[in-house]
Amino acid sequence: MLKVGERKKKKIVTGTVGVGVLVILTYITLNILVESKPPPPSESEPFDYVLSPVDSLELKNMKVQQSQNIEIKGEMLPRIRPFECVRRSLRDNQTTFIMCIKPLETDFTISGDIYYEGYYEKDELRMTLNLLAKYPDATFLDIGSNIGMFSVTVAAANYSVIAVDPFKTNLAYTRLSTMLQGTENNVRYIPHTISDSKHTLYPWTPIKTNEGGTPFLTEEVAKTKPKDEIGEGVDSITFLELLDVVFTDTVIIKMDIEGSECNALVPFLENNPKTKIIPYILMEWVVSSWNVTGLCKDIQRLIQGFTANGYFPVNATSGKELELNTEKQWYNVLWVHQNAERFSLNL
Repeated sequence: MLKVGERKKKKIVTGTVGVGVLVILTYITLNILVESKPPPPSESEPFDYVLSPVDSLELKNMKVQQSQNIEIKGEMLPRIRPFECVRRSLRDNQTTFIMCIKPLETDFTISGDIYYEGYYEKDELRMTLNLLAKYPDATFLDIGSNIGMFSVTVAAANYSVIAVDPFKTNLAYTRLSTMLQGTENNVRYIPHTISDSKHTLYPWTPIKTNEGGTPFLTEEVAKTKPKDEIGEGVDSITFLELLDVVFTDTVIIKMDIEGSECNALVPFLENNPKTKIIPYILMEWVVSSWNVTGLCKDIQRLIQGFTANGYFPVNATSGKELELNTEKQWYNVLWVHQNAERFSLNL
């Protein structure tokens, strides 16, 4: 059992050098098939890099107004007819939840995993609940929430959630699942893409059976793709704008936005001072690292942003600390702040 946050001198290597090559080849093949660190301080040391926001009525009113500008109420989401709604549980966390899934012909990857296996990214789900147990008053920010595997599970554990996804239909699946399990009041919804500035981005869906793997492109890049693969544009917001509508001081983040993580996170990491305590950031890494979607052209700048702000990488399923020079072998990664609460991982 590894206590995350206790640094090891031993070099830990996971995966193989061929991970990135395999991902790119798989991505290309699917298209063809379908269409034809610093040492940690003591546990008592505070987050000295954070400037906590002023707790005033004026600030709270401003945040409410901002949230009204980018948030959508659950009752305004479209009605959906799910393929099926299934009940699942994570017994070790004593969390039972209901997941409504899409027809498998349009969402074989995520809905298919839930239908056949019971979960999507089960180990990461369990880790997320372990992290939230250390910060029970935090908001869970699910960026790229899709149909809500993480949002629904976290809401079922009675934590506060903000689900962020540019497709209102995806958010509607999340809402239906939470309504069936009686936790709809735990989730807020934001129907936007996240980028480094405010502009209109267009969904590119080259793999028709994997709607969850949809990157969002600028208009210029979208014009270079087949017209039948490009959807209606969605207005983006910045990561800093998103944090401004979170009402708690502490935020735990899961981010899976198909390579747009670089554009979303770099301005935040390079902006000082920080106005939120963010002890953990769980993110899909491999798509950004290998620039599979063409949206992350400088992965080293992202890594430098993390390390400069006191974060170190941990394998998102094994809990083992990772060496930075092996980043091409990572799949999902958990960035842990050096001042974060330690937690034991029992997977």
